[in-house]
Amino acid sequence: LIRPQLAHFAFPGPSPPRPAGDATLWIHANIQYHSRYPKPTTGAPDQPPDLLRSSEGGFYDALLERTRDPRRDHINIPHRWTHLHAFALHAGDMGEEIGWVFLGDFSQYDMSAGVVDSVAVPRRILEQLQGGPLHFTLDVSPGQGVVKLLAAVISYPIHPDL
Repeated sequence: LIRPQLAHFAFPGPSPPRPAGDATLWIHANIQYHSRYPKPTTGAPDQPPDLLRSSEGGFYDALLERTRDPRRDHINIPHRWTHLHAFALHAGDMGEEIGWVFLGDFSQYDMSAGVVDSVAVPRRILEQLQGGPLHFTLDVSPGQGVVKLLAAVISYPIHPDL
């Protein structure tokens, strides 16, 4: 996938069994040049003023002012990519936003093998997707490099009335 891009993926087969609870969706991806945007060290002891740049080439402090800190309780949402290093997961074809994957800092991992992250999918969303194969959209944010989806696995308890 070239960044930014909408990646639509489906689990093949007939309509899945009726869910009895929430699901967990794991996504394994190889993300080239993935990095969590660093927090500025301005004001820290023995640190020079920062002139950090984002992966898009803009100054980090201007980017931070636009998007705010992704770990805050309240996030200013100026556009659809509130976390520029993470990817939004949507139900169906750009339906309801389910959550964010790859939001954490994966810089300590060997990125050549890819990384795995998970997101909880509420039961009500699974029920809305009944009647055909389960399908989702991954909204890949802007940045450098490419993203290669290696695998996706979904798991949930099934309803006993089958």
